Order: sequence, then C-alpha cells, then structure tokens
Amino acid sequence: MARKVFQTISWRNHAGKSRSFRWDDVRATSSDAEAEMLSIIYETFQQGRIPVLEEMSSREAQFSHLSFQELMAAEYAAAIVQHGHSTANLDAYANHFLSNSSLNRERDRLAENWWMQVWMNTSELLDPAAFAEWCKTLTMDEEAVLKVGKVVQWVIDGDSHALCQEEKTLELAMRSTCPWRMQPDFYSYFLHGIAYFYTVVDIDWQKNTVQFKYTTTFPGDGLWDVCPAAQIQV
Repeated sequence: MARKVFQTISWRNHAGKSRSFRWDDVRATSSDAEAEMLSIIYETFQQGRIPVLEEMSSREAQFSHLSFQELMAAEYAAAIVQHGHSTANLDAYANHFLSNSSLNRERDRLAENWWMQVWMNTSELLDPAAFAEWCKTLTMDEEAVLKVGKVVQWVIDGDSHALCQEEKTLELAMRSTCPWRMQPDFYSYFLHGIAYFYTVVDIDWQKNTVQFKYTTTFPGDGLWDVCPAAQIQV
C-alpha cells in the first residue's frame, strides 16, 4: 500500500509538472485505506526514516531526486497500460493519460521532455504482450510511421549542395539528423531553412537503416534533378 501511495503522489506531481506536494492535498484526495497509510508514511518521514523524501516546509515535501518521481509515475502508468491491455481497452486509457487535458485528447505528453523518462520507464515495466500493444498504440498515427513509398522531409541547415554531391558526406549528415525532423509537411521549410524531400525506397530493419532517394515535390525544392540514394539510421 505504501508504494501505491508513492505512485499516486508521483503521478499527480508529474501531471501537474511539479516536484513538491502538500501533505494536506494528498490526504484530501486519498481513500480511507490510503489516508491511513499516508499517516504512517508522514509519521515515519518526520522521524527521518524515509530518505527518498526531503522536507520543503512543515507542510510540503518532495522526492529527493526527480528520478524517484519518474520511476513511481511510470509504475502508475504501467499499471494502467496493463489494465487497459487486459480489458482490451488500452486505446481509450491512452487517450486520457497521454494527454494534458481531458477535453483535448491529443496525446501531447508524448512530445514533452518532462514526460520522456516516464514513458521509457513504463515501456521497461510491461510484460511482453502489454508492451507489444503499448507500442502499437503509440504508433497509431500513420503520419508518424515510416513506410516504403512515403515522401519525407529533411531540413538542411548547412551547405546542401556539397551534401548532395557526395553520398558519403550525405550519409553522415543524415545520421546526425534527429528522426523527428523527417516529416511530410512544409512547416519546417519556413522555420529552419531549405527543405528537401525524399521518397523512402527501402527499409532494412536488421541494419536499422532507411534508404531513400531525392524527389522534387514543390516549387523551390530541387536544386538538382537527381540526388544519389542515401541511407539514414533510425
């Protein structure tokens, strides 16, 4: 029960993007069993016997390191994923706890650095079957899935002409490019510089590489008619 109380505190803290919590606030939202355990935890904490917590004030405390909160929040999330998997309703649960607002369920927490370690920990805590469905749920957005024949965008910040002329240089530059900057839209063209578009021609899952070829997509893109096929590690 004590660990479940820590998990609940951690999840609520993380959802509120906070490190500290007030004992009274936790007590007010606890069940009778949780409130009883919270009293024991509080008394033990006052005796200096819970080193994972540190006092912020007489009414406020926090985990001594953010990693403790991230792990406990992940345990909370993993329990939800396991339950959603066992009840064949994971998608509905994911829409709720992956979103910052219950009114706009965009799963926006997946894109926030604050949550990154929580989701990584969650993945490691799941059993194989639940993990497989968890991965499937996270990749439901077809725009986020790389497939043969799909046109993707690579934003070039440096000397694009030199990159396109020499395949070896192009490979190295591609490997240093964040995968999420490969996207099938035009917005990064205006934000980051020159955007070039490529068609995925092959995916080698064993080598963890994607082979693609330059393609002219819209006016303004296409300093060359042909660019050598290149590979990027994903």
